[in-house]
Amino acid sequence: NIDYIKDSTGDLIRIQQLLGIGGHVLAGADPLAPYALMAGAAGWIWGAANVMPHECVALYDHLTAGRHAEALELWSRMLPANLFFWDNAVGAEYNAAVKTAANMVGRPIGPCRRPVMPMTRQGRVALTAALSTLPTNRVDRDRLVFREWDDERDWLVRMTDRAGVGRTNSKRSTP
Repeated sequence: NIDYIKDSTGDLIRIQQLLGIGGHVLAGADPLAPYALMAGAAGWIWGAANVMPHECVALYDHLTAGRHAEALELWSRMLPANLFFWDNAVGAEYNAAVKTAANMVGRPIGPCRRPVMPMTRQGRVALTAALSTLPTNRVDRDRLVFREWDDERDWLVRMTDRAGVGRTNSKRSTP
């Protein structure tokens, strides 16, 4: 009687096995995100959406529309950050890496709580390099420049309108 299960093993074969027994699988392993959706997963639960929401939505839209070439091209630019979050070489924990990245891109969510340690300077430098491959970010004079807040706000409004969040339609008839 389980409708949904989140799988964060990072094992695509396991996701396929879970899909085979029924129900819906939500992928939780960042590096497998597009492949899990292609295999039939219902969606994702991943930290990357806190850091690169535009890219995550575009990736989902490409995949669900069957535009796999476009999805994989976008994914190639998202992958360095996702690999960093999942299994980085500087020893930062997943939550610390995602929270640091979110703070770096202008989403001030603060540091992790103890016992999770903050990222080192070396880790932040490596994270900046991983984030610089995203299509909406660029390195300018040795610093990372992120999208402007006005662009972010406009995108949030469009996505909210698209999802129908916060709208009421008094002319809508009830069947």
